This record gives sequence, structure tokens and C-alpha cells, in this order.
Amino acid sequence: MNSISNIEYSAENEKLFFPAGKIQNSLLSIVNEELQEYLKLCKNLGAIERHKPHLLIPSVYELSESKDILSSVEKFLDDNVLLWYSVLFVKPKTSEGYIPWHYDDYFWSINGTNGCTVWIALNDIDKSMGPMEFTLDDTKNSKHFVENNPNNILSRGNASNYSPSLSTKKYIATLNKGEFSIHSNDIWHRSGPNLSSKDRLAIALRYITRDAKPNSFKLLKRGVVSKELNTKYFFTEQKPKRVLSPLKCNQHIYSVLFSVLISLFGDDKRKLRTQIYDCLKVVFSRKGLECCLSLFNFFKRKKSLSNLTSKINNG
Repeated sequence: MNSISNIEYSAENEKLFFPAGKIQNSLLSIVNEELQEYLKLCKNLGAIERHKPHLLIPSVYELSESKDILSSVEKFLDDNVLLWYSVLFVKPKTSEGYIPWHYDDYFWSINGTNGCTVWIALNDIDKSMGPMEFTLDDTKNSKHFVENNPNNILSRGNASNYSPSLSTKKYIATLNKGEFSIHSNDIWHRSGPNLSSKDRLAIALRYITRDAKPNSFKLLKRGVVSKELNTKYFFTEQKPKRVLSPLKCNQHIYSVLFSVLISLFGDDKRKLRTQIYDCLKVVFSRKGLECCLSLFNFFKRKKSLSNLTSKINNG
């Protein structure tokens, strides 16, 4: 454990900035309202349910394009950007879910001049709720792997061999409702369990500069949110017209299946043998089985609906 003297609760440097700004109360209110509607539609909050909420919740899509966010991101990266990913992070009260030490660029499988993540607090986040923690240690010579701990919130169960030393300065991002942090894609971060009596609600928006190109599966276009993009590698995702359940629109179905492919076999830092081993480890974990079951049930329902429609049309 770091001593209190090595912990700071605000920071600004080239890789980390918090609080980096605050979204407007009117938009924040709509996001929270639609998020509660979305949570009522979900039976659980696994990897599929947390995947790209901007494709399922209209106000989250608006959030990704808001001036408050984009102006801060473009200042942070000193360039024009596109949104290529979003994640919903909900830690229920007194829950054991955590995120281990990692850095984002290891998994992105996409190259650009620079990239970052905007982490938006949808309610007040204090030290007892498992806030984001950061260090500025070098990421070189670190190793990542897959673990089967069901409390690991990361979709693939990612973890690393990194552990900060006693002398390492740790930055803890306690944020007020509506505030957001911005961190670079090559900075160590983690978060602990929510020990409080309140749910911790947050959304992460991942941006990268418009010169971005994929490292793998280049023939399959990635969906992004941007008015200007390289159509060779990307297509523009559309804002949903209403709050949708997971896998209830073609954009989300495509993105989930594509993300599974990229997550298991898309990065260029693991050898094929390791990728196959990690794939089996994920698939046969509790988290992987839940994901497979969700996909199976979805396609089963879709086939049943198709058969019913065919019978109706045939009289």
C-alpha cells in the first residue's frame, strides 16, 4: 500500500487530467434517466450489456459528441478525433467488482498519433466507491494475461504483472457528479471494489486521432462516431432513436461480434498460441459462458421470430 504522502487527488500532466471538465446538467439528467431505463431492460450487466452504450442509449451518443467533451479531448490530444468505443461501468453498492492494473493501448489494436479515454462520473465518486487510480510508471516490459476471476470487470478478464512500488506516486480520481477525467492510452490505471452503500455509475468514451488505422482485420470496417473519417477502415455509427436492449439493433450486433473477434485474436502483442490459449480460457470461464449463452439465446430468439413471421406470411 502507498503511504498517504504518495497519493494525490487531482492531477494535470501530459497523460492525465482530472477533473478535466463537467458536462451540462441538462444532458447529465437525461443520461441518468435513460441509463435507468436501459438497466431495467438488462437481465445482467455482462460484457455485452456494457458494450458500446452509445449504440443503445441516445443521450450517451449525444454525450460523445458534446462540445464539453470534444473540446477537452481535442485540447488534450492536440488534434481532431473520432470516438471508436464506449463502455458502461456500473459497480453496485457493496460489490466486489474491480479492474486490475492495465493500460488501454495494449488491447486497442488500432494505431493513431494519440488516443485517450474520457471517464465520466454519473454520480459523486468518493474513495469508498472504487474510483479510478493512476500511476505514471513506464509501461515497457510489462506483460498482460487473462485471469478467470469473475469479479474482474474487464470483458476479457485482462490483468497484468504490474504492481506499483512503495515509492510510486498514485493519483486517485475522486470526482463530483458530471465531472470527467481524461487519461492517455498508455498510462497505468485500475479501480477497486465499491465498498459504499451507493451504486457507482460511469461511462468511458474512447477517442483516437483521425489518422487512426487498425492493426488487424483491416478488411472489416470498424464503427465510429465522427463526421470525418477514413472510409477505408471505418463507417459512421448512427444514433439510436430510443433506448434499446442489448443486441436489438444491427449496429450493436455487428459491433459485439466484431469486438469478440478483435478481443480474442485481434491484438498484435500475443503470439497465436497464446491467443488460442487465452480464447479457451475466456470461453470456459464464467464470464465467457455467460457471454456465449447471451449470444446463443439472442440468435435462438431471432430464429424463432423469423420462423413465426414466415408462418404468418404463409397463412
